[in-house]
Amino acid sequence: MKFHVLEDIAAQDCTLEKDVVRGDKELFYLVFEAFKAIKKIADIEWDSQNPAQVMNMRDSLAEIKHNML
Repeated sequence: MKFHVLEDIAAQDCTLEKDVVRGDKELFYLVFEAFKAIKKIADIEWDSQNPAQVMNMRDSLAEIKHNML
């Protein structure tokens, strides 16, 4: 998947290729544009940080008033 809003880089994780967006809070203003066309999000992870990551995404979507919530 290629991002049209955020610059992405390819990264290797074992045998799975992923697209990674590097940045921090300076890119937050782009969150609404990046999520504008997304209708559903599925989170499929089993590590210990997953609950915190899901809550961060939910908070970000709530802050930009995304209609997915």
